[in-house]
Amino acid sequence: MLVDQKIKEYIIITKEIKQINTPQPTTPKITKETNPNDLLNQFLTKVKERDKEIYECFNDVKFISFENKTLVWESCIDEKCRNLMKKYWGNVLKLLLDETFGIGTKVLPQKCTKLQEEPKK
Repeated sequence: MLVDQKIKEYIIITKEIKQINTPQPTTPKITKETNPNDLLNQFLTKVKERDKEIYECFNDVKFISFENKTLVWESCIDEKCRNLMKKYWGNVLKLLLDETFGIGTKVLPQKCTKLQEEPKK
């Protein structure tokens, strides 16, 4: 019986230590005064620090709006950038997006409205 009690105490103490030592994900404080452009710049800075090639792809992405945890942007990226973004979406970009705009942020990409230049013959 004494051994069972000591095991229970050990388990409780171990759980408490894990809770103390485990960093909890933080959600940024977004208020009505928060400027979405500032958040976008923070996101882009984090992307640049992580991978400059992916960051360069965002030159062809135009920010439209951020409301109700939904980021809307117009994407005019080329095939190379499209493949990079697909490759790194889940393990890099989505994490940085959630870290900057809040967990659960969705992206609603819009098709490019720029007139596509016709290839020269």
